[in-house]
Amino acid sequence: MMEPQDKYREVESALEKFWGEEDLLVGKGKSTPAQIALRFRNAMVLLAAILLLRAGTDYRAAAVATNPNQGAAQFLVQNGYRDGYASFWDGNVMTELTDGTLNVWTLTPNSVPELRPWLQVTSHLQTPPQGKIFFVISKWEAYGERQPTTQALADAMPEDALIYEDETVKIYGFASDEAMRQACGFAAFP
Repeated sequence: MMEPQDKYREVESALEKFWGEEDLLVGKGKSTPAQIALRFRNAMVLLAAILLLRAGTDYRAAAVATNPNQGAAQFLVQNGYRDGYASFWDGNVMTELTDGTLNVWTLTPNSVPELRPWLQVTSHLQTPPQGKIFFVISKWEAYGERQPTTQALADAMPEDALIYEDETVKIYGFASDEAMRQACGFAAFP
């Protein structure tokens, strides 16, 4: 039966044959088996971290590609829209889908729209959108699913302002925030 010291010497000998007389990682002298094992472990930890990061980016890419708001977000960017309004459920998704190109003020699901004071840029609470703006109404909101009080928002939108529609959303476009308020009868959002 082989003694533990003999097994250790055998492993050490095999590692020396593998690494040679000089340690390629340090350049001078030989590394001990413990140092080699530590480097190997560190390399495996680094590889695991790289694989986890890669998996995360692959997951995000797949989620973006299959998101039902992807077409609407692309339409808005391609047509020069940057600022607008959407419900909490769609606003942050639109910003994420466009890597921040769309700047969306998120609204509460009330019959009278109000800005949501959390989970959005704080300057939204003091400054309205600038330039031409969009207003996103999700069809599940318009049909009274999950948030029935936003039916009033859908009803307030003038049909001649409709610029985009698909199976999930209707998007209305306006020349300015003030033009949207006049067309829809909304006061300034508090």
